[in-house]
Amino acid sequence: MENVSGAESGSLTDDAKAYVNALADFMIYEQEFDLVEKGKEILVLTGTAEIHQKSVEGLKQRQFRVYHTPILNELRGGDLHGLSKAAMKALYPVEFEKRAADKLNYRYPGVGGESYLDVIERVRPVIIALEEVSNHAESAADSSAMALVREL
Repeated sequence: MENVSGAESGSLTDDAKAYVNALADFMIYEQEFDLVEKGKEILVLTGTAEIHQKSVEGLKQRQFRVYHTPILNELRGGDLHGLSKAAMKALYPVEFEKRAADKLNYRYPGVGGESYLDVIERVRPVIIALEEVSNHAESAADSSAMALVREL
């Protein structure tokens, strides 16, 4: 589920709400029809931002176990955090071009600004934990920012 505005917010669009409900229905279907290995529970992993909280409300209401961790929050944009791509291009064209030229290595300016390589290092413990989960008793679902889903 991608935030259409490009800025971090705590509200879901009608399409996003429909997606969240369809996801919950799908996960219930998976459990009811034994498509998830017998005896395994689905663990839902998500970030701690308000948008993540709202994205998993329906799953919590349907008794799915949800684990929140800041490790799965969106890539931090430093001084440019919260700007849409259009606003970044208009207000900071040099930074916009630097990012476009090398998205993997580009680190957003300012305190807390990250690159995709930084995010890979940040989510490494989650990747290791998911490998452990897949070898034992659970299935896992990730509900986080698109950049993090790409990393995982």
